[in-house]
Amino acid sequence: MYHGANGPHDQQGGGQSAQASLSARQENNRIITLSALSIVLALFLASFYPQPLVLAMFSTLMVLAAMASSFTALILRQDLFGPRLTLWDKSATLAVAGLAAGLVVDPEAVQVFIDAANAPAAAVEAPSVPAAGPHF
Repeated sequence: MYHGANGPHDQQGGGQSAQASLSARQENNRIITLSALSIVLALFLASFYPQPLVLAMFSTLMVLAAMASSFTALILRQDLFGPRLTLWDKSATLAVAGLAAGLVVDPEAVQVFIDAANAPAAAVEAPSVPAAGPHF
């Protein structure tokens, strides 16, 4: 017997099954949304770095976010394998995104940028050598 969209579907409790399915879908959507927001936030934060470092910082931020998500999933004791998406799935997604970004980072461009950034600092930090001879 069918009583409507939110009511029982039959005498055997089909309404509970529909509610569980809806709840699972909502939980999956929440995890997907959290993952997307984490990626967007990491891209936003990485965009403040100089151009040669953007992908390297994005990769680092993604791996750090994956570690934080894993730690949260561990504390909440979420199942690693289950019928719904969990924070473990978010962690895996963020880690894959971070590792993929790390694969396309140009290490030579990053090294050139670091050398250029450190060059003026080295000239300022070098102590001056006093001239030889007596000072009157």
